[in-house]
Amino acid sequence: MPSCPGVWANEKTLEECRDVLKEVLEEWIVLKLRNGDQLPSIGGINLNIVV
Repeated sequence: MPSCPGVWANEKTLEECRDVLKEVLEEWIVLKLRNGDQLPSIGGINLNIVV
């Protein structure tokens, strides 16, 4: 995913790939938040806006 560099999964089945990708993406988001980095807007959703 170009907006989430480093997020990657390559498993034997689609279901395994989804599971691994979900885990990797969750860890990527946590790392970005810990580092104080901005999260990308995906599908028009901006998670950086505080209401």
